[in-house]
Amino acid sequence: MRRCVADEAGTALVLALVVVLILALVTGGIAQLLTAETDMGQLMLQDAKALYLAQAGLEHQIYLLKGDKDAPGISPTEYPDTGDDRFWYSTTRTCLSPPSVCTAEEPARRWCILSVGEIRRNGTPVHTRVIRAEVEIAYQGTAPPYGPPLKATVLRWEEDLRVSPTCP
Repeated sequence: MRRCVADEAGTALVLALVVVLILALVTGGIAQLLTAETDMGQLMLQDAKALYLAQAGLEHQIYLLKGDKDAPGISPTEYPDTGDDRFWYSTTRTCLSPPSVCTAEEPARRWCILSVGEIRRNGTPVHTRVIRAEVEIAYQGTAPPYGPPLKATVLRWEEDLRVSPTCP
């Protein structure tokens, strides 16, 4: 009997080490999972902010075009203007109406607007979202001041996931 007990010496130490190893692996896995979830949450937050910035740019461009048929696209604009250089949007617009309508003082024009929302860190974009919209604006009158538009209709709106989006 004493011989069996003597052969089991150190078994408790080995078992304790195995249990500690298993607990360490489980703890490491949970820590890695939490880190990944936190990173994913940050990416989702940046994605939502970039999308909202692109939407703000689109709305700003529509507002400008409602007041002036020849309003240019919006150059990169910090929004809100907090001075921390993190949140930006910009737009380009292309007249989709026939060239005779785009250059004449016609009562309605159809536009393709590309709006880009960017999250920047140290001046470098880290997350970007692009919205492409087709908008038709019917104006009162044919010469400035046009007066309030009769109708502004978003005919098509889509998120553009391509790297270099363009209007048709």
